[in-house]
Amino acid sequence: MKKTIRTLKVFFSSFWGMLVLIFLLYAPIVGLMVAFLTVFDAPIVAIIVGIFCSYFGWKILSRLTPNIFLVMPVGGWIAYYFVKAALSLFIGVFVTPVVIGRWIAKKLAESLASSIQAEDDITNKFMLVMSSIEDMNRVQLEKMHSELSALARKMPVPIDGTNYLKELKKFEKTKLDCGELYGCVTYGDAIEMNNAIVKRIDMLEEAK
Repeated sequence: MKKTIRTLKVFFSSFWGMLVLIFLLYAPIVGLMVAFLTVFDAPIVAIIVGIFCSYFGWKILSRLTPNIFLVMPVGGWIAYYFVKAALSLFIGVFVTPVVIGRWIAKKLAESLASSIQAEDDITNKFMLVMSSIEDMNRVQLEKMHSELSALARKMPVPIDGTNYLKELKKFEKTKLDCGELYGCVTYGDAIEMNNAIVKRIDMLEEAK
């Protein structure tokens, strides 16, 4: 499930994914306005959606309009804002999905970058702990061994050779229930670290 969510994040944060988002957003925005005006006979909802779209259309028109002060009679200003509001609604229907789609794509890209950074940090921690095992004392090693062994005990019991190997590979790729321990994320990481600790403890025993 998490792998599927990550794949979707990668796709929708890309250029083509953003275009798909814009298309998916365009259909309900226009559909809502048409449906509430015709089928459901609820123009107030269509007006709210229209005002929402007009906001983005108004911003686009304000960027395109020269930043100068025009001297006009009151009737001229009323006509000016009426035309601008109508154009804002028309443009906003097309612009709003683009703005929202780009915003969603940006947030997904930021979320993806954060998760990748977090994974890199955990990987670095795992490598740091692994490289520090030889410098640890007996008390530290036995404490870590006790915690990691508890995880290793969840390994599948060997029954049939072929099935056991499949189950073992699946188990090693499974993420820890506790989330992370000493930089270990999967049971395979925990087994690898525990084996290194056991090897180091044996070396200390032989050195006595």
